[in-house]
Amino acid sequence: MTEPSTKVARVLRPGGMLVVIVPAGSPLSYRDRVRYARLFIALRVTRLRYPNDDALTSLVSLLQSHGLNVLSDERRRFRLDLTVQEGCESFVQSFYLPARSSTRACAAVRVARRWQGSHIGIPLRRIVAIRSGSSIPSAWSIPRSAESNTN
Repeated sequence: MTEPSTKVARVLRPGGMLVVIVPAGSPLSYRDRVRYARLFIALRVTRLRYPNDDALTSLVSLLQSHGLNVLSDERRRFRLDLTVQEGCESFVQSFYLPARSSTRACAAVRVARRWQGSHIGIPLRRIVAIRSGSSIPSAWSIPRSAESNTN
């Protein structure tokens, strides 16, 4: 993750903005956690792992070490509607599972298909950073009360 951060810092002009969306572990509802636990049992994993797990936990400090000022770091739960079987399959296939057998992946798809017609939470983290060397754009200095009055 250091190399991409170095390249972003190099090509981003002073005052330029970077928005990064990465996987997160929270927030999730109780129902979501139960569903993910069932998927993990089917996949025989204890949690989802990513190639840069360590960098994901220290992303703010990594960006700061490359001259980027972090403006916000938010975690949100997005709702994925599982309306058709193909959506359930796509949901499972979207996981990073390089070492899982097709048998385990099929078991996870069978679990997810039971949720057809409902939804599941997808936890994501959004980090917004600006390259040092310029002041924060004026759009970021709008008071919250003024934001709610604009259309």
